[in-house]
Amino acid sequence: STMGLKQLLKACNKEALAPSFEDLGLSSVEDVSMCEASDLVGDLNISKEEAEAIVSKAKEQFLFEKRKAAVQGTWKAAEDALGVEATKLFYSKLFEKYPSVIPLFENADMDAQAEKLYKTVHLAVKYLDDVENLLPVLTEMGQKHALEYNCLREHYDAVGEILLWTLKTGLGDAWTDEVAEAWTWVYGVIATTMGDAGDAAIAERDGKDLSNAQKVVIIKDTWAKVEPIAEHATKIFYKMLREKDE
Repeated sequence: STMGLKQLLKACNKEALAPSFEDLGLSSVEDVSMCEASDLVGDLNISKEEAEAIVSKAKEQFLFEKRKAAVQGTWKAAEDALGVEATKLFYSKLFEKYPSVIPLFENADMDAQAEKLYKTVHLAVKYLDDVENLLPVLTEMGQKHALEYNCLREHYDAVGEILLWTLKTGLGDAWTDEVAEAWTWVYGVIATTMGDAGDAAIAERDGKDLSNAQKVVIIKDTWAKVEPIAEHATKIFYKMLREKDE
């Protein structure tokens, strides 16, 4: 769901400032995201750090909402682009450019595989309104793909490149720079979450720890993808923490 001004301020522990923001003509997250933190310091009598935190949170949330709107707004056309013929085109292009992935599909029912691809993307689009429940699902899928299908991180990169190419082909003029950036981000969330889960699952299975370099890559990649949905990710953290205590 879309975050409103009061929700934004509540997330920053500044809910009491809502009337003051509205008096300044700042009635939405977008309005606040376009503010200069220095202006808020004087207008609201708050510290520079507090103002910067509010504006930063607003920018983060506005970017998330903008991406979500772009993806969900083109999903119907994207569904058509991911139809049977387009999906066949996707796999043909994938195998042509990245023959190293062919062994992953040796015994696969390609029609069923096409359906799985569609469902994974559909899941991510659907759960943009409920990110709290999206990340655990992707994590489980990543573990399964790694352990059962030997799907490695580089495979996600190849699939992502061709998937975005397929969407671009299917959407035509609707594939604007904004839409391209949003879909790239969505697939990035899918690939990073599943890839990280797969790496960890394989390391655990093989009884060895990830190298420090691998850990750094995973942490940086994950943070870059999760930062725009940090509030939702934090909710997941505390939810799991409470469940663990119980």
